[in-house]
Amino acid sequence: MKVKNLSIVFVFIGLLLSSCEENMPVIPPLGPQTIGDRKVVIEEFTGVRCVQCPAGSAEIENLLVRFPNNLIAVSLHASSDFSEPYSNNKYDFRTPEGFNIARNIFLIEPLAFPSAAINREPNSFGYFFYGRDEWAGLIEDELNESVQASVNLEKEYDEASRLLKVKVRIVPLRNFAENVRLTVLITESGIVDAQIVPGAGIVTDYVHKHVFRKTITPFDGENLGALPNGITIEKNYELAIPETWNAANCDVIAFVHLSGGSKEILQADQAHLLD
Repeated sequence: MKVKNLSIVFVFIGLLLSSCEENMPVIPPLGPQTIGDRKVVIEEFTGVRCVQCPAGSAEIENLLVRFPNNLIAVSLHASSDFSEPYSNNKYDFRTPEGFNIARNIFLIEPLAFPSAAINREPNSFGYFFYGRDEWAGLIEDELNESVQASVNLEKEYDEASRLLKVKVRIVPLRNFAENVRLTVLITESGIVDAQIVPGAGIVTDYVHKHVFRKTITPFDGENLGALPNGITIEKNYELAIPETWNAANCDVIAFVHLSGGSKEILQADQAHLLD
């Protein structure tokens, strides 16, 4: 783990101690588990210059095996220090939306890497990021919570025009007096590019996964307002997929979330562009 702000490390010492071991072995998951209909979003903060981040990426792959139907991964390259490309990087994974998510939703970049937010639930200090040894337990806790909204994502993708059409249906399963927002975004996996790796230096054929590419909605989601129980909301979006993205490796992700004092993700759905 790389530390960014030593002046407040003592507040997050548990996070730092759990994530800073060099070359810590990744323990294989226990095996696939499916826990009801609830889906959890893990937003990983990573960077090509972060030497410990490959271990975080490997842990996410383990968790996706463990929770194959219940976990959705997004990897954001949104660090002022660790996300700047090397001279031999072919791509720049940084995006304005990614930095806006870090600075305006989470209010601060992670103080240590690798870090991840789980359904945007804060810890007791109001900080959204957790070290990788905490991810599995937090995901299980979230999966054991009741589903508060139904989210169904449908997509059409035309390979000739590269036009993606997305339809999202949301049904709240309780009354929401606070505003609910909908975020729709695109990720891409299988991107081969340089990454610093422990013990190996800069590896040029590293495979980057779940890379956050763009939000189709505003970065903080489209405001759906206060929602009564049982109402059906339908939203439609279109996006021309850039030629530089490999559509065969892209996923579209939709999730509804709160936007006031709580930023909790209520439910999510995901679809592969070419399925």
